Amino acid sequence: MNYNHVIVALVAIIWLSLAFNNLAVFGISTAGLLIILVKRTSKKFDWKKLVEKFYKFHLFQKLNTPNTKKPSARIIPLSINLPIFISKPILDIPIFQKLQKKLGSQIESEIRMSGKPANSLNMIKKSMSFSVLFVIIILPVAIALGILVTPLFFVLIILPMGIMFYPRMALGLAKSKRETAINHELAYFTKYASIMQSVEKTLYDSLVEIIDNGLFEIIETDAKMAYRNVTMFAMDIFEALNDIALHHPNRAFQSFLLSYVATAQTGGDLTNLIEREAESFFESLKEDLKRYLGTATTFGEILLIILLIMPTFLIATSFLLPGGSVTLLLLVGVIGIPMMSMGLIVMIDSAQPRNLNKITIGNLAFVVAIIIAIAMSALRQAPWLVITSSVLGFALANMFNTTPQFLRIKNIENALPEFLRDVTEYRKIGYDMTISLYRLYGTRKYNKYFNELFGMIYSQLKSGATLSGIAGIEDKSWITKLVLFILGKLADTGGGTPLTLEHLTRFVSDVTTTKKSTMSALRMQMLLVYIGPIIMVFVSKTSISLLTKMSSNLSFFSNLGVGGAFAITPEFVDAINIVIVISSLAMGFVFTKISMFTLKDTKNVAITAIIVIIAILISPYLPSIF
Repeated sequence: MNYNHVIVALVAIIWLSLAFNNLAVFGISTAGLLIILVKRTSKKFDWKKLVEKFYKFHLFQKLNTPNTKKPSARIIPLSINLPIFISKPILDIPIFQKLQKKLGSQIESEIRMSGKPANSLNMIKKSMSFSVLFVIIILPVAIALGILVTPLFFVLIILPMGIMFYPRMALGLAKSKRETAINHELAYFTKYASIMQSVEKTLYDSLVEIIDNGLFEIIETDAKMAYRNVTMFAMDIFEALNDIALHHPNRAFQSFLLSYVATAQTGGDLTNLIEREAESFFESLKEDLKRYLGTATTFGEILLIILLIMPTFLIATSFLLPGGSVTLLLLVGVIGIPMMSMGLIVMIDSAQPRNLNKITIGNLAFVVAIIIAIAMSALRQAPWLVITSSVLGFALANMFNTTPQFLRIKNIENALPEFLRDVTEYRKIGYDMTISLYRLYGTRKYNKYFNELFGMIYSQLKSGATLSGIAGIEDKSWITKLVLFILGKLADTGGGTPLTLEHLTRFVSDVTTTKKSTMSALRMQMLLVYIGPIIMVFVSKTSISLLTKMSSNLSFFSNLGVGGAFAITPEFVDAINIVIVISSLAMGFVFTKISMFTLKDTKNVAITAIIVIIAILISPYLPSIF
């Protein structure tokens, strides 16, 4: 029996029953709909037999199959079947079939530009099934609440429309990410490709080599597409590269691929072409860093206004506000300042170059913060002290974990140019890459961290490993991992020429120098973070002293109706201290993001927390200026 028409009729009855506030009909029709759905499901799935079969199969495997797992081919569905199954009666209506085809054809180009492997019709059918289910659930609720409570609930009716068009929005975001995020990788990838081209490795070979190496997250997607085009669609390498270029949203990368294909087909100098492109992309990278310096200055000014000047002004004027000023201070401190800080961090992250180094944060820091917060609360300490102490504990515990990682990255990257120059000198006198490293290990010392890394590389090579096979031995410094990867590929192709290594050395030296100068210029702004808590505590102390001096005139102000404004209670002082603490800590986090390109370095946050604790604790003992 076909229950499709019955299901549609029951859904319509559910809507009408809620619209007319008939709960009896609503309950009966809902129960009928559930019975029909269960009956439809039971015909297609025998859950009891399925469970028994699974149990027997699992028990049989456990008793008779050895521990070795055999590979097996599995078909994994790309869509969630249950929502599509439930909404199938509606999706099978001709008008919805036409809508699916129309929307699917509209997003096909978006799928290609986003670089996501997906089926347009499956995406549309999946989104429409969820939209239909939300209509069934949300529409009756919205109508009922709109009639019984407030008409504002009718706005919920538009929610299913947003779900229906979700694929277009998701693909648009993926396309935007593919277009912008690749800019951070182009300079490094083209330099790597130019070095590989100098040893007769094509751009396609360079793309294939980076697959599953974790070096270029965005370009790796294009590499997989090129590999698919050649191995599965029988394209030649230039046709595959041309196809990627024509469907890539980034104009610079598109132009690079098209230029490479055109030069290759006309017999031009590919090595010279990629070298010029690499220099152009690196100059663009340096220009981006210079622009970021100006942008960081602007962010610093915005930060001073939001997290220093505005809280200071609020603290100075809060003594003259009515009794509800405690609530206002708490709202600003607990909700307003953190939300504005998060917004600033998101804006900064979108504007600054990506930090590709891998820094791990241990769970111990979070455990320490929670324990300190519970202990301080149990000791009935002031709320501001509980907040600051827990953040300080987190920052210090995290420092023990991350500071050695930052120090290791810094020292290894500082030694890289000198190491590459030494390798180049050995190549000039005729040694191949591996023998050059053997000779270099016994005669040259750099710094503690690089010597440890060099020792691990030497041990791996002595045990029979290839240089390209141990490129991932350094997992913290991204540029070091890239250099080892390139050296490994050069070793596989015969070692490369000294000129090739000189180009690599100059490039790495320029990268490290540019990075150090940028971070040094930004680090000066941290002085403002250290001074900020002192300024806010000074303003708070001055305001309290001034109002205490004016206490003899309270009766005069009471006659004017504002006498309560000068009542300084412990709760009021705690609220002010909370604003000071949260503003100071927020400045520490945001300025760390600006200057260190990451939030994982909590050294400045720890220093800020110590300063604000000391400033608040000693403020009652400082002499007053009034």
